[in-house]
Amino acid sequence: MMTTLEAEVYLADRADNHGLSLEQLMDITPESVADSPVESAMFWEDKHMSHILPKSLYPSMANDPDNIIPEDAAPNMARGAEVMTDSEIAAAQLDSEYDALLIDVMYSGDTHYETVEVPDLIPFFGFI
Repeated sequence: MMTTLEAEVYLADRADNHGLSLEQLMDITPESVADSPVESAMFWEDKHMSHILPKSLYPSMANDPDNIIPEDAAPNMARGAEVMTDSEIAAAQLDSEYDALLIDVMYSGDTHYETVEVPDLIPFFGFI
């Protein structure tokens, strides 16, 4: 695991490599990990910075933080230079929130396992 200083350097470099400030990167980082440089770095190590409007078609939007969202590598790479659909945006946002929550629960002590609500799926599927 990274030290706080290593995480801060990683995040600053990652932001700079995409034409963003560190503040802009943190604005698109899920809140559950944004309170910790180490958790934020862990999150961004596993995410691409996906462009809603692709850089190749909209170069003026390449460094616009409103055009960038965190997304897993596979869907980002598979989409290529296509504009993200609303469902792709929603899926990326949901996945990012879930991944960030897992990092937060596992590494920060911010949330305890016993306080995380897990839905009871058995009645949902009609087994009771």
